[in-house]
Amino acid sequence: SAAISACEKGGQWQIALDLLSLMPDASVVPDEITYNAAISACEKGWQWQRALGLLSCMPHARLVPSEITYAAAISACDKGGQWKLALDLHGSMPTSSVLPSKNTYSAAISACEK
Repeated sequence: SAAISACEKGGQWQIALDLLSLMPDASVVPDEITYNAAISACEKGWQWQRALGLLSCMPHARLVPSEITYAAAISACDKGGQWKLALDLHGSMPTSSVLPSKNTYSAAISACEK
């Protein structure tokens, strides 16, 4: 998780995704924090499709997206000019038993401003 977080902060989304994909081979199980960092790295790299792909992979990995996960994914949609997807994601949060927060509302509103 720390290495992927460093990639996020350094704008290295490709390396973050490479590290995430290599984790199972190293017998390391990615957790929610790891996915959050990878989604944030994609958001910072303007890779909204990859961010949504990671979000959709979480249930298959038996991980539950959190408010932080959704905020990062909604922000990724915002940066990609995908305001409708941002609103759809925000609206789907309760279905995943995640309550919208100030951060997710802010990200969704920001997506609509563009």
